[in-house]
Amino acid sequence: MTTAVQPRTDHHGPTTAEVPTAGPTATSSTALIEALVADALRAIDGQLLVSQSFCVDVLLDLYNAAEGPVVRSVTAERLDDIRRLNAVAVEDFQADLWALLAIVGAEAVLADA
Repeated sequence: MTTAVQPRTDHHGPTTAEVPTAGPTATSSTALIEALVADALRAIDGQLLVSQSFCVDVLLDLYNAAEGPVVRSVTAERLDDIRRLNAVAVEDFQADLWALLAIVGAEAVLADA
């Protein structure tokens, strides 16, 4: 990932540059996870069942966006739980998404402490 750097005022090098970053910050990671959860909840609104492949896609996206070990562990555990299913009850998947969102929030609060 790269981000644009503001123009330098000391004139000891290029005025603009693309520099690599270490990765998303906790804030951007939290925002990304919130957006992924919101998109998933909108996609399954009004359904009774959701395909296992949709759940796996969403959970893998959340796993990759997560920085905290607890979120990753819970996500991996849920992936293991649904791997042999054809469909998942929407209520169960919604509960999973809300739980992951709560964990992300708790991890963000603890990281700021």
